[in-house]
Amino acid sequence: PYSGAAKVVATPNFIDLGGQSIPSSSLIFKWKEGNKNLEDSSGFGQNILYYKNKNLLPKTSELSVEVVSSDGEMIARSYITIEPRPPKVALYKKDPLYGVLFNKSLLGEIIASEQEISIRAVPFFFGVDDANSASLKYEWNLNGEAVNSSRNEVTLRKPSGSNEGQAILSLQISNTIDYFQFGSAQLLINLTSSTN
Repeated sequence: PYSGAAKVVATPNFIDLGGQSIPSSSLIFKWKEGNKNLEDSSGFGQNILYYKNKNLLPKTSELSVEVVSSDGEMIARSYITIEPRPPKVALYKKDPLYGVLFNKSLLGEIIASEQEISIRAVPFFFGVDDANSASLKYEWNLNGEAVNSSRNEVTLRKPSGSNEGQAILSLQISNTIDYFQFGSAQLLINLTSSTN
């Protein structure tokens, strides 16, 4: 994600003169971001790089590693390009019988004949492990008015005496720790009479 983190693992396959694999702990790893040496992440056995994208604007980063045997006889190099992805928000219907219907995201416009409908929001590329992370701020709106829900799920009920009409549900999610991580979704809900 934008201003997100990545874990890069180097897995060299060095074989010594006796035909034995040389463990990573006996190899020297020299990591770079572009032309900049990453001294704190380099050294003996440093085959894992924990990378944090610190660019203020979304920018592709090239990470490279040079692996050298302790005697300097064997050298290998490799690189990876990391491209940050913009955060995305997907909406799903939560069925009272089957739970969240992750097989089909809600896009653009839906028809709702039920008296109430529950919608689950799923944030992608927000740099969190849990959709209800304390660092995520949810702002739901129905027809421009705030909906009382600070979580990733909202339940909407038809107004009494109203069977048909339209409603616009919108959501803005922002990461309160990483300010470049925010996204939104909008859904037009067509309310119809129940066919039951």
